[in-house]
Amino acid sequence: MKIQNLFGYAIFFPMLVLSSCGGSASSESETGVVVTADYSADSSRIIAEEAWIYAYPMHRNFKIVYGCISPNKHSETGAVGLNRYRHFRERIAPRDTFGITSDDNVRYSRAVLDVSAEPAVLDIPAMTPVDRYFCWQLSDLYGYNFAYIGTRTTGNNSGKYLIAKSGWNGVKPEGISGVISSETDFVIVLGSIQLLGADDTGRVAALQNMFRIVPLHTYMGTKAPEPVVRRLPFPGRDEKEFYTPAFIGFLNNYLQYTTVDPSEKVLRERFARIGIVPGNVFDPSSYQPDVLAGIEQGVKDAERELKAATGQTRSTFDLFGTRADLKNDYLKRAVGAAECILGNTAEESIDIRVYADADGKPLTGGSSYIIRFKKDELPPCKYFWSIIVSDAATSLSPDGSGNRHSIGDGMQGLKYEKNGDRVIYLQPRSPGKDKESNWLPAPSQGAYDLVCRIYGPGLSILNGTWKFPAPEKAEK
Repeated sequence: MKIQNLFGYAIFFPMLVLSSCGGSASSESETGVVVTADYSADSSRIIAEEAWIYAYPMHRNFKIVYGCISPNKHSETGAVGLNRYRHFRERIAPRDTFGITSDDNVRYSRAVLDVSAEPAVLDIPAMTPVDRYFCWQLSDLYGYNFAYIGTRTTGNNSGKYLIAKSGWNGVKPEGISGVISSETDFVIVLGSIQLLGADDTGRVAALQNMFRIVPLHTYMGTKAPEPVVRRLPFPGRDEKEFYTPAFIGFLNNYLQYTTVDPSEKVLRERFARIGIVPGNVFDPSSYQPDVLAGIEQGVKDAERELKAATGQTRSTFDLFGTRADLKNDYLKRAVGAAECILGNTAEESIDIRVYADADGKPLTGGSSYIIRFKKDELPPCKYFWSIIVSDAATSLSPDGSGNRHSIGDGMQGLKYEKNGDRVIYLQPRSPGKDKESNWLPAPSQGAYDLVCRIYGPGLSILNGTWKFPAPEKAEK
């Protein structure tokens, strides 16, 4: 079902105790309109299913926010705080909770901006060499990629960009290249810079160090504003609780950091029927037992729906973008968060996931495969492409895949066959010195997938006519 089209009517704000069996209540909604609504276990179940799907990407993105301000056992540098970069100088280590399926052919930077009290200025350096690809993606807590700074959108020259929360009405300062508006107080910045060979890491690190985040008051030389005070404290990270009716408490907390888009006015009033209101404390004892049971069942329904949708997904083509791009399709937004959190909008890059070999069997560790690109069938793209080994269960880089887990046309030394084809050797052991330039190390055991990430995809990729060549079992 289409989550965003479940209801064609307005439902409104709850009293403290949610009743059932035809009970009704009157109160003032968050839009200031006094309304009357009927409650039932069935309607609570349906609303909870919709609300959990809506909340899922926010929950995933708040995990990234939380990781910036709290210690992370998988992180080399630990928490770096808000409005500060963490630069990844080397490849992302297996099982690192970075959040995305990482590519060895780029180096990443990440930050979380807090623009609740004032805007932040992103100071972007010029790229060297001038044709080096880079991308600075800006995502909000909802999971929308609302802006890009980089080669494709703004070019490779330097610039200063002011990031402000929706509704900011200040004057654009001198020296600012552009003003970018966010629907949420926190903005997740994911940067990537192309690596031009194994000896390029030092130059990329020097570029990373030139990226700066400057609070507006520092940029202007004025006094810092007072911080924003919210009713609920910063949310914790009890994962099990999110898969119960207590998800309502998480969502009430997350919504404190958002503005209400006009397209969601009725949606928010519908959510309020089961106690979903920004800043409200979730108290399960205030619900009638059958209503609470309906909410619990709605959560289970939502989990099943998300699992089914992700199982049918083979490409990130339409999973990421702006609110307008996704057209408030909350299930699609949730699938994107589940499949590839912080994934790129299709025009920037696209992921094609490969689950099986040419015989339709799952890719398995310990086996050897050959991927053959015919000379006229290489991935058409504006920038470059990579093939990434990904754990089948987690989408993270798997253990036991050697010193790298991706290969791409941006790598130095990648060879062509005499007929112009390009062959990639996918296996746990070296195919021999003469073929190591085209070797993609694979795990020695366990199931895994491949992700073909194409930067600046061509039209035949965007319209689905280009197909990735299925890996073929190598002859023993």
